[in-house]
Amino acid sequence: MCTTTTYSGIIHACVSKPQVHISVSEEKKERWKEYAEKNPQHDNLSQLIRFAVEQEIYDAEGELNTERLEDTQQEILSEIEELDRSVRALDNSVVTTEEFNEFENSFEMVLDTLLDRYITGLVNDNLHYIEEIYKDVHKIKEKLKIGK
Repeated sequence: MCTTTTYSGIIHACVSKPQVHISVSEEKKERWKEYAEKNPQHDNLSQLIRFAVEQEIYDAEGELNTERLEDTQQEILSEIEELDRSVRALDNSVVTTEEFNEFENSFEMVLDTLLDRYITGLVNDNLHYIEEIYKDVHKIKEKLKIGK
């Protein structure tokens, strides 16, 4: 609904906008109207009502956004906790260069000891074969000397 009004002989046409009609008591209407007139933020009662409705929507959406932010915050905190656990696990598994060098030296000592034992074991286990081979080589040398 749009009406045309005249101010100082000039006809002002309004752009047609949908209107919302509300019913309130006369006392409430007067209280709202007085507030709008005293408050420089609002030019009139209609502007006060529009502002109040928009503010209500903003507040409600702000609460929804707060809920979404809280969910997002919780997800981020969970990710941070998981990263913290991973870093702690890495801290427990990472060795310093000094620790690695100590490990390497002790590993080499153990390996040398094991190789010595293995070789000694092989020699001892096969000593009789070595003695037999030695005797056979000695016999062959003797035969070669005789044949000359």
